[in-house]
Amino acid sequence: MEAAHEVAGRVFDAVNAHDLTALRRLYAPEARTLRPGWPQEANTDSLVASYEMDFACVPDIRFDPLSSTAEGCRGDVRLLPGYKTAH
Repeated sequence: MEAAHEVAGRVFDAVNAHDLTALRRLYAPEARTLRPGWPQEANTDSLVASYEMDFACVPDIRFDPLSSTAEGCRGDVRLLPGYKTAH
């Protein structure tokens, strides 16, 4: 079984690559998710749709890892949004 920090790393990589297919594969079909600003838990489809909207609205958005924890089959991955900037 893959360690929680490895799975969290794959989540960060998929989000920053804007790879919705890879992101969806990292969540079990019965997974429940919660993003800041959401009024309640949602399913994986809602999570992926929200990232799709983020990527469409802010094409250069990226996320930095803030924290990740795991207990049994439950995990908590927290991302901090940021933006790529041209120099």
